[in-house]
Amino acid sequence: PTTPGKSISTTTPYGNAEKHFDPCDLAIGAGASFVGRASVYHYPQMEKLIMQAMEHNGFSLIEVISNCHTYFGRLNRQGDATAMLQRFKDNSVTVARASKMSQEELEGKWVIGNLHEDNAKTEFCDEYQKVVDTQSG
Repeated sequence: PTTPGKSISTTTPYGNAEKHFDPCDLAIGAGASFVGRASVYHYPQMEKLIMQAMEHNGFSLIEVISNCHTYFGRLNRQGDATAMLQRFKDNSVTVARASKMSQEELEGKWVIGNLHEDNAKTEFCDEYQKVVDTQSG
């Protein structure tokens, strides 16, 4: 369901019949305390997000939008690797810029950056240790 509708892929050779969903929205809804998105074009930002996620205490998800020019790009007429990377550049907007755009302006765009961070949530292993400690005392 992360394949855009009507797109052809190895798992959707006749187009995607499933309703598309956003993995970042799903992770936030499921309680992730750090969620970010980057594209392979935005490598420095992607590296920074991955480091933030690794240093974050709690469940983190980083969605990395990447190209598959040998199959997906070719079958969906998106051009070669360079053209697909250009598409990532042209259709990505930062969280800060997206906050100033309307829903219509955001249509077809990827919002990249730190999408959600909640440092108040406790991490599962810490909570589990509290349970263990109360039982062993």
